Amino acid sequence: MLSPSPTQNAEDDSEQTFSILLTIYSKVKTTSQGKSASKQEKSVKMKELLFFIKPSNHINSLKSMLQKHGQEVYEVTAKKHYPFRYTLPKTKGQQSADVDNLADYREMLIPSPSHLTHFLKYTEEHLGVHHALLHKSALEINGISPDILFDIEDKFLADLGIC
Repeated sequence: MLSPSPTQNAEDDSEQTFSILLTIYSKVKTTSQGKSASKQEKSVKMKELLFFIKPSNHINSLKSMLQKHGQEVYEVTAKKHYPFRYTLPKTKGQQSADVDNLADYREMLIPSPSHLTHFLKYTEEHLGVHHALLHKSALEINGISPDILFDIEDKFLADLGIC
């Protein structure tokens, strides 16, 4: 699962892009030699969706996912919702988390390691790295983001003033 969520402020309420895969199972009736049979057919659709990730937007985001895939016939409420799997973008090993309820959705609000500012704030607040945000511009200029930070040579980081 994901780490505990740091406190969010107003600037964190930004729109995020999600690539959503929806698997639809449907029964298809076939007739062969006068006998009727049904088989299950699976189809996978992928769509991209932009929405704000914040605690108050849980139900709206679930509805938006269904609407984007043309599945408005399904009703989503606080008591009647569906689980989904969230995968962090550009992560080694593709870490993912099952989102089965509102509590899991709130865990998803944790700033993604692919967002440098959030990552640096998290390292300051939870990992005890002093003044991590001071290195943001040096990391950005060199195209270094948290998802590739572990691949960067220590000497190169030291040359940037990061020890």
